Amino acid sequence: MQSKVKESRFPRIWKEEIEDYTIDLSKIQYKKKRKLTEDGSIVKLFVEQGKGTEAKFGSIVYFTIEARYKDGTLCNPRADRKGVNKINLKSEEDNKAFEIALANCKFGETFWCKFTGKLLLSLKFYKELPGENVPEGCDTKEIWCKFFILRIKHSPKKIFCDFPTFMNCLEESKLVAKEYIELAKQDEELYDFALELYKFWINVMKLNLPRQVKKDMTPDNHKEKDAMLVTLYLNTAFILLKREQYISAKEVAETVLEMDPNNIKGLFRLAQACIKNENLQEKAYNCLKICFEKEPSNPSFAEYKDWFLKYEQKKNHKKANQDQWKVYRKLLDEDELKKKEKRRKERVGEEDNEEDDKEADTEDVEQEFISLEEYEKIEGVSEDWADEIKEEMEKRENEKAKKVSKD
Repeated sequence: MQSKVKESRFPRIWKEEIEDYTIDLSKIQYKKKRKLTEDGSIVKLFVEQGKGTEAKFGSIVYFTIEARYKDGTLCNPRADRKGVNKINLKSEEDNKAFEIALANCKFGETFWCKFTGKLLLSLKFYKELPGENVPEGCDTKEIWCKFFILRIKHSPKKIFCDFPTFMNCLEESKLVAKEYIELAKQDEELYDFALELYKFWINVMKLNLPRQVKKDMTPDNHKEKDAMLVTLYLNTAFILLKREQYISAKEVAETVLEMDPNNIKGLFRLAQACIKNENLQEKAYNCLKICFEKEPSNPSFAEYKDWFLKYEQKKNHKKANQDQWKVYRKLLDEDELKKKEKRRKERVGEEDNEEDDKEADTEDVEQEFISLEEYEKIEGVSEDWADEIKEEMEKRENEKAKKVSKD
C-alpha cells in the first residue's frame, strides 16, 4: 500500500484537539456483517453499499482509511484520514489482509474491517504505525479500520507478459476462489465472489487473452489453456449447482462436454443439473450410468447411487408394463376390430332393410325376395340351397338394374 500523505506536512496534534479521538466501536451501525476468513481474523461490517463494477484481481483501488485500536482510540492521530491510498489487487504478501478486505468492493462503499492474527502482523500498514505513545490498555493485536472507496481502476493495460506468468496469475486467483468456496460453507453469498472470479478468467481466456501471451503460445500451451478452461467451467458449474441455478449449470456442463466429450466430471455435473428437472431425468440417468461404468469407486458418485438404482428399477418396471400392455393392447385391438366389424355388418343390414322397405312401399311388391320360411329352409339345409340362393340374388340385382334404367 502506498500513501501520498507525508507526516512532515502536518503539525503536532494532541488528542485533546480531536473530537473523535476515541469512539465506541460497539455502537457502529452497519447493514451487514461477513467473515472474510475462515478463522475470523478479518471481519467486514458494511456501512454503505457502493455502486458500479466490483474490484477484481488486478484492479487498482483508491481509498481513505481510519485505523483504531480495540477500545476505539485512533492508532495514529497525526495521520491524514482524508489522505488517498491505493492498492493493486495482485496478491502481494505484504498487503494480503487489505487485498482480502478490498476484494469485490465498489465505488462509494464504506465499511469497517476488524483485523487480527498473522495477517495483521504482516501488513506494511501495521508495521508503520507509531510504536511510541500508544495509550495504556490498548490492544495492539486487534485493529479496526474504516475504509471509504474513492475510485476503482479496472483492467490495467498490462498485467501479464508471457504465458507462464499468465498461468501463474490464474492459479493464484483459483486459490483465492477456493478460499471463498471454503468460507461459503458458513455464508453462501461468498459463492458469488468465487463465481465472479471464474467468469472473469473464462472471459479473459476466451475473448481477451493478452496479445503478448497469444504471440508466445506453443501447441502445448494451447492444450494447457484448453485444459485450464475446462477446469474453470467445471468449477463454475459446481458453484451454480450450489446456488441452485440448475439451468445455467446444465449449459456450462454441456459446454464442457462439447470441448471434451469423454470428461467424466462434465457428465457428472450434467447429471446433477438434470436430476432436479423431471423432464431431464432420463438424461441424468444415462450420464450417471456412464460415470458408474467408468469410475465405479469414485466417492463423489456414491451420493447418487440410491437415486440411480431407484430410477433404474422404476424404468425396468415401466418397460415391463409397456411390454405387457402391448400384448393386452393387441388382444383388445383384435376384440375391438371384431366388434367394429359386427357393428358395420349390422348397419349395412339395417340400410339394406330400409331400402327394401322403400321399394316395397313404392312398387307394391307382393312377395319378398326370400320369405322367412325360405330362410328357415336355408338355415336347415345351407349346403343344398347355396346355389339357389346365389341365383335368386343375381335375379334380384338384375331386376333392380332394369327398374333404375326405366326410371
